[in-house]
Amino acid sequence: MILTFTNSPTSRDLAALLAVILGLATVLMLAVMTRLEKGGTYFSVSKVSSALQKQQIGNPLANAAVHVVAYLLFAVYTLPVLLIVLYSFADGAAIQTGQLSLANLTLDNYVRVLTEQSGLRPFIVSVVYSALAALIAVGGLLFVARLLQKYRNWVSSAFEYLLHIPWILPSALLALGLIISYDHPNPLVGGAVLTGTTVILLIAFVTVKIPFTLRMLKASFASVNSSLEEAAAIMGARTLYVFRRILLPLVLPAAAAITALNFNSLLDDYDTAIFLAHPLVQPLGLVIKANTDGAEGVEGIANTFVYTVLLMVITGITMYLVYGRSGRQGAGKKRLPAVPPASSAAVPPPAAASASGEDSKPPAAPVR
Repeated sequence: MILTFTNSPTSRDLAALLAVILGLATVLMLAVMTRLEKGGTYFSVSKVSSALQKQQIGNPLANAAVHVVAYLLFAVYTLPVLLIVLYSFADGAAIQTGQLSLANLTLDNYVRVLTEQSGLRPFIVSVVYSALAALIAVGGLLFVARLLQKYRNWVSSAFEYLLHIPWILPSALLALGLIISYDHPNPLVGGAVLTGTTVILLIAFVTVKIPFTLRMLKASFASVNSSLEEAAAIMGARTLYVFRRILLPLVLPAAAAITALNFNSLLDDYDTAIFLAHPLVQPLGLVIKANTDGAEGVEGIANTFVYTVLLMVITGITMYLVYGRSGRQGAGKKRLPAVPPASSAAVPPPAAASASGEDSKPPAAPVR
């Protein structure tokens, strides 16, 4: 409904009112959750890393029941993925009838998406938008998150609440605000009109990811041992040097993980792109929505299956580069051999020394 009212210039005020009502409901829910969050103590990461250990279920009946439920859940989660992969190789007849066979499997869908400009262009557009927005959000908030985590006063608290505004506002209200603010020459951007351009969607993507990125980076900085910074300050290191050489290397793995999460979540975004996307530069979310509506026929539905498989592959590769490699490197490190305990025969007990008739005291120096 908000989208319908937004498309008409005469009803944008009504769309703004509906978006404000939706925003107030979100603010109320966020206030309740923040109140509940303050009542407990939470830790973002573990101070001591340890591998998970398998726990044996002693009761045979409970063991069998747990395994049956686990395999059922595995099937429920895996079957949709397998069917999507199979249908991505199916031709139009198999997709229409819903009957798969080896004779209907083909690579034409992947060839069409990966070689034709109309199929590959939305995919590249989404990858570029997501990568730029994820890098800008994390890179721009690294130093800001450190300042907000270190200096806690009313100014930093007010500024932090301002940065959480995109989390409070729905995507429709945020997009509508950008449209109304930049549909005329605005001095904030040098008198340019951003509505209808490719830049405004990038601004919206970065803005949407600011609250999540800020909270995760603050938690990462809070997990760093404060004694490291104190030791560097005692040795005369400047603040920027400490941030660049000590804090930043410790936070970079978490920052890479946050970048990967932002990138994956923006690849198929639809709520923001439907308002702000350029007509000639359509991201993947809008193309998938148009294909599922049947606007492009059977080929469009087949392309949707291919897009879904490619999204799963990119998401899996991204998460592996962030988490999988670090886990393998940690598992591949060899532990140093334990120091063997000192043998009791190496040092004779005092009783044995006295029994041998030798004096345990050192010999006195000769007197001249």
